[in-house]
Amino acid sequence: MKKHTEKVGYKKVLQSVGGALVIFVVLSWILTKTEEHDKQIKSQAASTLTVQNTPPVLVIDKEPDVIVYNYTPTTLQNEFDANEVRITQKLNGNVLILQGKINDIGLSLGRPVISISLPDSYQVIQVFFDSTLAGKISELNIGDNVRVSSRDVSLNPFGIIHLRDAIIMNKVNMSR
Repeated sequence: MKKHTEKVGYKKVLQSVGGALVIFVVLSWILTKTEEHDKQIKSQAASTLTVQNTPPVLVIDKEPDVIVYNYTPTTLQNEFDANEVRITQKLNGNVLILQGKINDIGLSLGRPVISISLPDSYQVIQVFFDSTLAGKISELNIGDNVRVSSRDVSLNPFGIIHLRDAIIMNKVNMSR
């Protein structure tokens, strides 16, 4: 029986050593994978920290430069007569200030509109306002001299200049 016990002892030793070897390999593999995973996390954390330490890029929304053009009714009409495309491009995105004498005050689709006359002519320039400005327009009279501004200027199909979404700047005292 001693022989059998010796063989069993060697078998158990071999199994134990083999099992220990397998456990050692598995644990080494797990530790290696854990270290690789830790390195990945550290590199991600390092890159995250780098991003956090970098100052943000400031993007400033800048309004495009706006040019203000001052016109009298006659000079504006002459510009449109000379070259409608050129004056339309010139005024596109810019501000037109027009000073002239009121020829008519009325409503168009419930919105206030004034007509500014061209001296020595039957032609007019029509200026359309938002309905919120009706109170200010109601204080004006035919014959008053006014300054208005608009960013939307065009020629209608009948050859009349239109200023839309205009703002009344002030009544002008021409007695100076």
